[in-house]
Amino acid sequence: MNVKTIRGLLLLILGMTLIKGLIYSIVIPFDRAPDEDFYFRQIKAKQLQLNQASDAEKQQVAVEAERTWYSLVNWGNTRERPLKDFAHAKLPGAPSSFKPYVGNNDIYYLVMAQVLNVLNLDSIRTEIYLARGFSILLGVGIVFLAFLVARELFLNTPFLLIGIPLFIALIPQFSAMNGSCNSDKLAEFLASLFFWLMVKVCKYGMKVHLVTGAFLIMGATVLSKRTTTFVLPLLVLVVFVYFWKWTIGIRMHLVLFVSGAILVLGGYALLWNEWFYTLVSENIIWLPPVEDLKNYLFRPELFTLDSVKFYAKFFILLHWSFWGLFGYMTIHLHHFWYIGAALFQGVAIFGLMKSIVRVRHKRIMPERWVAKTLYLMAVSIVLVVAIMFIRSVLLRDVPFLGQGRRLFVVIIPISVLTMLGLENVFPPKYQKALECLMIVGFTILDVVCLSNYLLLHFYGIAFF
Repeated sequence: MNVKTIRGLLLLILGMTLIKGLIYSIVIPFDRAPDEDFYFRQIKAKQLQLNQASDAEKQQVAVEAERTWYSLVNWGNTRERPLKDFAHAKLPGAPSSFKPYVGNNDIYYLVMAQVLNVLNLDSIRTEIYLARGFSILLGVGIVFLAFLVARELFLNTPFLLIGIPLFIALIPQFSAMNGSCNSDKLAEFLASLFFWLMVKVCKYGMKVHLVTGAFLIMGATVLSKRTTTFVLPLLVLVVFVYFWKWTIGIRMHLVLFVSGAILVLGGYALLWNEWFYTLVSENIIWLPPVEDLKNYLFRPELFTLDSVKFYAKFFILLHWSFWGLFGYMTIHLHHFWYIGAALFQGVAIFGLMKSIVRVRHKRIMPERWVAKTLYLMAVSIVLVVAIMFIRSVLLRDVPFLGQGRRLFVVIIPISVLTMLGLENVFPPKYQKALECLMIVGFTILDVVCLSNYLLLHFYGIAFF
């Protein structure tokens, strides 16, 4: 496949991502998108804080925002309500841009507030659609970064070069999130940028500009949203694996296990320091009182049959909401679709296992830097799921279920490993047909998701 063809296909994929995002941004009901009202009010609060607005100006904006949101939610209601009906409206407190782990504070609000200041729009309705448009552009950027990662890893494998960004662009949940105002997209984009730089560091070595860029992006990623906490332990692993001179095997994992145990015990000892405990508990991850931490993590109720059922439900819902449960997760899809997606990913996992066996038996010999990069990508997925499980279940008296859209911070590793697994299962002569089948199948799923979503919202019915 020549360069011109690859560029043309890439433009088609990026265009498809843009169009799908626009479709979702136009048709998604405003009271069903994920916390859009909350996100937008936080943006306006941050903008007014930057502009040092008076209390009277803040109240006026709050009233206008409330009325605009009411008209968008009740778009079929032709009766225009007067401003006085919304006099009770108030904006939330402006979020801090550099304490992402306290509540929902992150730099997304700072970035969007600056964008609104620069454009100086005169309509709140237009600003809301602009916020949705910003998410679409970030989604397109993520797909483009996926292509850049694929080009570094698999330049001479067209199936992977095109398939990796295509896989991301076709996921219905990804398109739905692109079409809504949310802080997830900026976190996903920064995490994707970090993965691209990680690949370049593994391939070209620790050049000054690459390392500097990786550290800067890592800092921005960690500040962007709570779901990016995984970047911190991942960075430690990147440094360790980069300098590891032997094969990735039992010996390396023994060293990692011993090192990890020492770090965990050292961290547990440090938690007895009141200042350090407060720093971790308030800014990184909530922890129970340190003297009760050991008993808290191993309390008997965590090992009951009901708890095991809840854990299974946690991972099932994580899988469902990665593919098709969006908004307030009210959409209903037939289990057929989730089973099909599970089989699709199961085939990919089988292909990865097959590839690992072939490498162990020296039937194939990937370059060392490629093997290290793929290993780090797999670890990043494990870290995200583990942190989500610990935060949502183990460290809470009342556990709650996770959302699959939180996995989009590692969407590039998921796509790379999925497509690599499929590439190891299907011979080259079937790979073009497989990509065409993916496009058809995912498009049908997308149509079903969107149809069910809208029918459920407007008419209270769902099919298939």
